[in-house]
Amino acid sequence: MALGLARLVAAALALSCALPMGGASDGRSGIEALLQRRADAIARNDVAAFRSTVDGTRAALRRTQQELFDMTRARGVATAMTRVVKLETYGSYTRAYVEDDPQLMLLGSSGPPSYRRMYFRQQDGKWIVTEPTVEELGGERRRRIGEVELEHWAVDDDMVELLAREVAALNAEVVKAIPWAPSVGFLVRLYPTE
Repeated sequence: MALGLARLVAAALALSCALPMGGASDGRSGIEALLQRRADAIARNDVAAFRSTVDGTRAALRRTQQELFDMTRARGVATAMTRVVKLETYGSYTRAYVEDDPQLMLLGSSGPPSYRRMYFRQQDGKWIVTEPTVEELGGERRRRIGEVELEHWAVDDDMVELLAREVAALNAEVVKAIPWAPSVGFLVRLYPTE
């Protein structure tokens, strides 16, 4: 079931990336160059170079990025997260959909293409990985779509309906495979931090 949920989230993000590409080419090339520097830092085991690509003012982001670095190094897999699929603006940030590396997914195995939604901004003329502050996330929201109840922040409004459809489709597959299982609703909570 955990693998199914991981595939569901990957599918939801992949489907959301099917929208027309946006963003300036200079932003795309700058962000892809930043992502390549991060991949190179991981390959060299250069934690200082990797940390220099992350917004130092975001404590939770620093922690999760350090965990990403450590996990990638422990698995011995160099990240391939260097290709930007789509760019858009969110407040004062550039939000990018980055092709993720299936080797870094939950079970460490290859799988369908997946995408990670990441936030960037320029600091002193250089792109860095960042994330919106709590005040910039918008309010917390709760919405029911069919059998699926979703709790999320406004920053993820664009994902809610798509995610609800994918959860419902996954539930339908489970019901087909296990028809004697009781029918239950789902609560999905999207956390706005990495």
